[in-house]
Amino acid sequence: MIPYDPVSSPSVTTVQAQAPDPKQVDSAADRVLDAGDRDFRKDNYEKRMDVFAKEISGQSREFQAELINTILDRDGGAFKSWMHSDRLNWMTSDGDISQHEKSEVYAAFAEGIDRGQIDAGKIDAGFVRGSQNPGLIGQYMDAQNLNDNGGFRRAMVAFSGLSSCEMQTFITNDANQALMQRFEKAVQSHQDWYESLVNDYVASGGGYAKVYEGEVEFSKEQLMAMRSAFLADDGLHTSGELLLAYPDRMERNERVTEQYHELSTGMSEILGKDNANWATFAQWASDEIGRNLDGTLGIALGEMGGNPKYWLSVGNTMLSSDISPSFKHFVDTFGGGKNRDMSFEQFWSSFENKYAGRELTYTDGRDTQLDMKNAFKAYYDSMKLKDGEAAITDPAQLADSKDHRGELMLYANSLIGLQEQDIINKDISNGMRGFGIVNPGGFGEHWIDLHVPDRDGKGGREINLNLEMKNSGNRVNFDSGREFVTADGRTIKLGDEVRTRLNGLDGNPNNEDETDINNADTNHWESYSQRMGTIYHLFANSQRDGELFLDARDVFDSRAKDLNNNPWRS
Repeated sequence: MIPYDPVSSPSVTTVQAQAPDPKQVDSAADRVLDAGDRDFRKDNYEKRMDVFAKEISGQSREFQAELINTILDRDGGAFKSWMHSDRLNWMTSDGDISQHEKSEVYAAFAEGIDRGQIDAGKIDAGFVRGSQNPGLIGQYMDAQNLNDNGGFRRAMVAFSGLSSCEMQTFITNDANQALMQRFEKAVQSHQDWYESLVNDYVASGGGYAKVYEGEVEFSKEQLMAMRSAFLADDGLHTSGELLLAYPDRMERNERVTEQYHELSTGMSEILGKDNANWATFAQWASDEIGRNLDGTLGIALGEMGGNPKYWLSVGNTMLSSDISPSFKHFVDTFGGGKNRDMSFEQFWSSFENKYAGRELTYTDGRDTQLDMKNAFKAYYDSMKLKDGEAAITDPAQLADSKDHRGELMLYANSLIGLQEQDIINKDISNGMRGFGIVNPGGFGEHWIDLHVPDRDGKGGREINLNLEMKNSGNRVNFDSGREFVTADGRTIKLGDEVRTRLNGLDGNPNNEDETDINNADTNHWESYSQRMGTIYHLFANSQRDGELFLDARDVFDSRAKDLNNNPWRS
């Protein structure tokens, strides 16, 4: 259990703990439940609340817990009638109940839950939410079974009661870290159900109108506090943090796109802008998802047989949550010329230590093929080459170093592509159910187009991924037979390794060579093998495209800027 925090949840000194006398408890319960009782008309709930607060005040925690249990056992409708936190709060504001008494009521509930004397299942989530009391809210959330929809709902309703002032303190409080990690994971696993709980937004008249379909509403101020608090942790929004702080799908997509751009920029400052890194491509893929969430003909057709927008949102959130931490740690470690004497093993060990237990798909011994580790070793080797180029005076040697870096970058990008597509494969398959194939009569083809900046840095260039891909003329190829020492000490040839991995994927029709550009196109985006082959050629063809480092939100304008719940924009 999380410790009760008297600083954020003020309490008062109570009498020394002792076993309460059952008769005294019953008598106190009688006085509470008899208070305000009126024949032939509604009871005086204010009177009952006043007596309840006074009976609670000054008693031992054991007595308070027994009194609450007795009242709830005898009055099953208490939370639907007189025991409302709003009533307790406004009666305190009016001076009918003292601040001391109110604090004692909430402390009695909180500590009773913490000590296991009060069953949190008996307590109405709305009462906890209305208390706006961080200590009670924390104990109540911690007592819930977050794997269960009911427990998750109660925790979420309670969490929404934190004021904007308390929200950031609650999230960043060291005592709450275990609870918040558990809660964030629950939000991620309950994403479909969570989205039905929170505010929903529908397009209206070219803008956005707010409608409430669920039990939970977060104010702009609460969202701002959440975003700031989560960002203070490690500079990222991941997992349930994205869902909590960005409950609207479009807005969440914007944040993912923004985050990829930040990571891409940070990586480019270390590795150079002559080769795009994986996060650079991820920015434009995320922006494309935003375009589809905004609505396309293909998506509209797909919605006739499924829910592609939901699965796009799930995949985008999940992917950013899983992959982004490794990029952030690389940027934080090596940005600004820092730690160049650090070995790669030291870097990777520091990453795994920091993110242990966060359930990333490639930490805690789960990166069995070492795709992510080898990818970042290739980025590391590329960084070392880049750092050494300043001292090279021979043009041929300099050109060779740059070509070497290009191959290392393509190798790294391809390995992370394999990792990402494995992560979201199920979500893509679920999202494709309404299509059957990607390109039914041409209507679905725009679902997998990629829009990137034109050569003048503005929007307008479209890459049709379902059509035959032509050599860009600036393509990165594995032509030199360069060798690479893997993280597990094997010496491989970069091109051979990538070819073996791509051709070995399930679903490769006719044993095609996926690294041959003639096999780059596919109408079957639901096929991991064919999709990954196309992605590889996108990387090879566009890796040296400098316009990709531009900010997608500037090139195409932000899609979420007019959303009512976006506190960052007017």
